[in-house]
This record gives sequence, structure tokens and C-alpha cells, in this order.
Amino acid sequence: MITLEKATREELDSVIAFYDDVIDNTPQMELYARWSKGAHPTIEGLKSYIDEGSLYLYKEDGAIVGAMALPMHQGEDYHPVAWSNEVPDNQVATFHILGVKPDRQRSGVGAAMVRKGVALALANGMKAVRLDTLASNKPAQRLYESLGFEFRGKQYLYAENTAWTDFFFYEYGGSAAAAFRPMRRFKQALPEQECQEILAKAYRGTLSVIGDGGYPYALPINFCYADGHIWFHCALEGHKIDAIKACDKACFTVIDEPVKEQGEWWYHVRSVVCFGRVRVVSDQTERITRLRQLGAKYFPDGYDIDTDMAKNAPRAAVLDFKIEHMSGKRVREK
Repeated sequence: MITLEKATREELDSVIAFYDDVIDNTPQMELYARWSKGAHPTIEGLKSYIDEGSLYLYKEDGAIVGAMALPMHQGEDYHPVAWSNEVPDNQVATFHILGVKPDRQRSGVGAAMVRKGVALALANGMKAVRLDTLASNKPAQRLYESLGFEFRGKQYLYAENTAWTDFFFYEYGGSAAAAFRPMRRFKQALPEQECQEILAKAYRGTLSVIGDGGYPYALPINFCYADGHIWFHCALEGHKIDAIKACDKACFTVIDEPVKEQGEWWYHVRSVVCFGRVRVVSDQTERITRLRQLGAKYFPDGYDIDTDMAKNAPRAAVLDFKIEHMSGKRVREK
């Protein structure tokens, strides 16, 4: 049985032993978090979190496999950051000292804790959810970004366990991010810029919508991508148009060209999955502009686009897929 519970004073010794285990047995602790026994987290700090009801324990069958502090307020060191909205300190939840039992790291426990923490903060009426991490803690940054947190800024700060160093500050991206599952194997996640590059150069992808009778309807399709939107063209009527009019939610997937490294029999493959909403473009100027973009991508050099447009544009609809969530993954097919 898995539970997320508030820690009690009676559990203080178990909490201390948990963090000592994390400090002793987490690989590259001195680089990623720089925690040390008694210095960070301190026993007094743990007591304070427990007493204010903000230290949470993630348990499996009663055993602690994760712990985190989630106070429903932010400190003054968060004030200089350029957040998306100005929110009073007592309406901001902040993550601190999130740790996972060493033998359960990379198993999804940390991601599950963050998701539950975000849900808890929103259920308590918090207007924002924020956190900070060392600039050197790349694994944590990839995890938070995969869970919908967005980078908001950097500060050069002093802490007892780190001395003067750079801290990165993150903010949860909002309710839209909550609708999408984080990537379980987040170490294989592609940066957003790399995802965009794959979308920009790919020539074909698969658009999936909810079709007749509630069955998924997935079809390979040409497209063009720019600035968070994907455009397609199609006939003025048919299964695809009917499905989108009934439900505008859709998924679009692109697989990059597989690569086989020297001396290997297996392929390395990159893929991008986008979730979003699709609309039929009604503005005629925009429709013609997007059709020309599609033509410029697929027609050979010197092709007479104007003649083609005059003949075929009146019979073509344009679909605008606005991306709400995008993730990319690199896999080794071995």
C-alpha cells in the first residue's frame, strides 16, 4: 500500500535515518545536492517542518521510501525571481529537501511524490507551486521540467551546505501540465529545443483523434511546424474533420530517422509526442498562408505554387494543432 502522510515527532528518528541513508548512498551527492549529515537538512529544520505540518513521508507498506517538505509559503529569497504572476507569500507552495531512498531511485518514486505534492498544493488553494535546485543538479532539473515545471531564473546565493553558488528557480506551469503524465524514463527525455528541431525537419507524422464510436483514429499525414503550432491540410469533409468537430483533443507523433552507430546492430531512435487541441482554420488569409507554408516545405524548387494553389486551395481545409504538451525521447532499440 502506498501513502503520503505528514510526518510526526514520533517519527523523527526514522526521518533522520532516512536522510542519512540518502546522503550516504546517493551517487554524486556532492555534485547534485551537496547535502551532508547534520548540516543539510538539519535536525532543527526537520523538527520545524514537522511541527508546521509540512514534512511529508511517501511510504510503501509502512516503510519510508521518500520524503519532502512542502510548506504552503515561500521565503524572501524567492522575491527577486521573475515569476509568471505576483502571488502573496502565503499563497505559494514550495518544495524542499525532496529525497528518495537510494534503492528506489530512478523507479518513479520522485515523480510520483512531486505529482502528489502539486495536487496537494492546488487542493489547499495555493496560487503557485515553486522550487529551487542547484544549477549543477541536472537530473532534478530534467525531472521537474518533465513534470510541468518551467525555469524562471537564476540567483547566486549562499547556503551553509553549498557556500556561494548558483540556484535555479522553477514554477509549476499550471493546470494544463497536470493533464499529462510525466515521462517515466526521464533520463531519456529530449530537451524541448531538440524536440522542436525534430518537428521542424520531419516530413511525416501520425495524427491521432477520437474517431467514430469512440475508437482511436490514427493516420499518417504531412505537416509543417512553427512557434508551438502544427498545421495540416485535408479535404473539406470526411472522417478526420468530423472527429475534430466532435472532440478537438488530439495527439501527434513523429519518429526521427533511425541511426545505427559504428559497430552496433541496434538503432538509436528519437521520437516526439505532442498533445493539444485542433481547430479548423476559418480565416481565409490564414488558411492560404498555411497552405503556402505546406507547399513550400514539400514542393520541389521551381514548382509553380501559384498555379497549384489556384487549382487546389478552394478544396482544401487547414487544421491548426496548438501544442499544449510536448515530450521527446531517445531510445536504444536493443
